[in-house]
Amino acid sequence: MLKHPKKMHFKKPAEPPEQTYKPGYRKIFLISAGAGAGFGLVAAVIFMNLELVPWPPALFFTVMIIGVAVYSGLLGLGTTYLEDYLRRKGMSNHFQRLAISFGAAFLVSLAVAYGITIIAGGAEISPAPYWYMLWSTLAGIAFGIIFALFNYRAEIIRQKIRILELENRRLAELALREELLREAARNLAVTEERNRMARELHDSITQDIHGILYSLRPLREVLSGNQQGMRILNHLEETAANALQELRRLVMELSPSPLEDRSLEEALTLHCDLFARRTQVELNLELDYNGALQPDQEMAVYRITQEALANIQKHAEAGRVAVSLQSKDGATCLSITDNGKGFEPQTAKKGHGLTNMADRARQSGGRLEIKSAPLQGTTVILRFSKDDHHVTG
Repeated sequence: MLKHPKKMHFKKPAEPPEQTYKPGYRKIFLISAGAGAGFGLVAAVIFMNLELVPWPPALFFTVMIIGVAVYSGLLGLGTTYLEDYLRRKGMSNHFQRLAISFGAAFLVSLAVAYGITIIAGGAEISPAPYWYMLWSTLAGIAFGIIFALFNYRAEIIRQKIRILELENRRLAELALREELLREAARNLAVTEERNRMARELHDSITQDIHGILYSLRPLREVLSGNQQGMRILNHLEETAANALQELRRLVMELSPSPLEDRSLEEALTLHCDLFARRTQVELNLELDYNGALQPDQEMAVYRITQEALANIQKHAEAGRVAVSLQSKDGATCLSITDNGKGFEPQTAKKGHGLTNMADRARQSGGRLEIKSAPLQGTTVILRFSKDDHHVTG
């Protein structure tokens, strides 16, 4: 009888964010505005020294710095937007786009400069200061245009560098995927070869040993009364039986893994169900696994469960078995407990079963612990934590 309250959690893979490439309008505006503020401050100082300030100094400095900063930022922003607009409309020649953007900015700036000098000067300012103001305004506008263009070119270069970095990253991911495909192909070839060897062992050598054992049985009647012959016969039968058992274990190891076409939870459920039906042992299965283990670690969990249940069937004389696989706080724990006759782990003879379980746990980066005492049952615990590492060899 198999009882298994089953709780499963599945993580939805995160989708990569979509990459978009747009000019850094805000950054261009702030840099252009900063340069314009600096130029406005210099111009304000020059006008103060020439005594051409029509307003109180504090107001004049504030208006010059903020006004030139805002105008320079808007001019850089407009130039950038126009160039990008022409590019999106299909104008592929970069120098033509820059020439149109520069010409538009110059015409707008010339109109603004003319309007500012008329508003600020008029009849109250003599012709000489009037021309000082006109040329200084034009110089500031020219400075703003040139600075905006240089800044825009620098931003374009930075954008290209970022695009190249993304392309390099994409190529590296493609190379990694290609390597993973090659590794998968190698693993497939190894799996196919193992399957072929398992079939050959099962169909040829295993059957031959069965034939040897079958042929040895009639010799008991022939050698009855011959003590030396019976000793040799017993030794041959024992050797052949051990070889057959080892071959069966090898065939199981080389046979296709149930995890190739099933999840770990499905494979454990099927195996525990077959065990409970075959042995008529009450088995309680509890699964709360989130898929955190690597494939080789999942294989270790499955094989150790197989080995532990086989040991229970052969040695434990148990009436109840509990199998639990739990994932919590970055760790995964497999626990297999029976109420059988138990044993003394320190003095017990290490057979293939315990040795295989210990080797699998070590090679997959897990920690195996066996708790048992005579007449108190046995618990096998396999733990994987996020700090554990695989051990090769």
